[in-house]
Amino acid sequence: MGTRRVAGNVALVLAALLVALLGAELACRLFVAAGWSRPSLRGRIAPELPYAARLVRSDDPKLYIENDPAGPEVNRDGFRGPDVAREKPPGTFRIIVLGDSVTFGLGVPTEETFTARLGASLAAKRSPNDPRYEVLNFGVSGYGTAQEIHLLEVKGLAYHPDLVLLVYIVNDPLGPELLALSLREVAELERRPLNVAAHHSELLGLVLDRIGLLRQTGRTEATYDAAYRNPQAWAGVTDGLAELARLGREHDFRVAVVVFPLLYDFAHYPCARYHEQVRDAVARVGVPFLDLRFELPLREATGYRLNVLDDTHPNARGHADAAVAIERFLRESGALAPRAAGPPSPGT
Repeated sequence: MGTRRVAGNVALVLAALLVALLGAELACRLFVAAGWSRPSLRGRIAPELPYAARLVRSDDPKLYIENDPAGPEVNRDGFRGPDVAREKPPGTFRIIVLGDSVTFGLGVPTEETFTARLGASLAAKRSPNDPRYEVLNFGVSGYGTAQEIHLLEVKGLAYHPDLVLLVYIVNDPLGPELLALSLREVAELERRPLNVAAHHSELLGLVLDRIGLLRQTGRTEATYDAAYRNPQAWAGVTDGLAELARLGREHDFRVAVVVFPLLYDFAHYPCARYHEQVRDAVARVGVPFLDLRFELPLREATGYRLNVLDDTHPNARGHADAAVAIERFLRESGALAPRAAGPPSPGT
């Protein structure tokens, strides 16, 4: 009799637990359907994002990968946006924006990227005496500073830029080879049984998202700390900045650098020391510098994320706010001013 009673009680507890879990699952799905909650990643760590270029191996070993010109989202020369003639029309001020997947605008439509918004805003505010502004998006997913500067040398200079804007991300000391490695690691993690089970459960997906968030900051700091302490990796950044400044002097274009922060709470930002290290390196080559961490109005920057675990790629709101801050910076720094007659000054 006692054993039956215990078994009955256990069955009741399990039944109640099952009902509670089913109720929680239903509530999670209703909240998502009503727009009161962001959907979970359903066990995925880095889901495939829309508006992405197809990447192919490059014939140039220094680049390693390139955008596929035959793929989506890019023009015939492999850069995001409409086709542009290499020969610059008279009366045109051409801006080339170098960067990685953030500059490319992974996850957002072309017209919502900060490069497109910057171009549209400059055109809308153009006075009769201003040049015609063109903003060319040379962002390639996975690139670091070394690849971005080399891309400028082998392809970008043919477009005769008046200004080259380097958009720096904290992961830039890490080369594109790391992209392939990280994608393999993500694929292995997503094959874990709990992650597979979460494909069918919003509740389990939310739990795994929360666990991922708790681990994320510490993992981020450990990854980047090793990169910024690695002399070879950091030399790729400093040598690239020096080469960019030299190219500006040689080819008579202005240079500016913008740091796009990772998307955390800026009041407790885990990567501040890396931003300071970049700021000091930029100061040594003497070009204007903007740290968007101090300019983006949404201080709890997780609200700029494409999804809950993506601490790198901004959504459309993030691109819009970045475009406003970058335009203000370019105007105030004089980067958009007409070139003075005579030889260019160092670092401009």
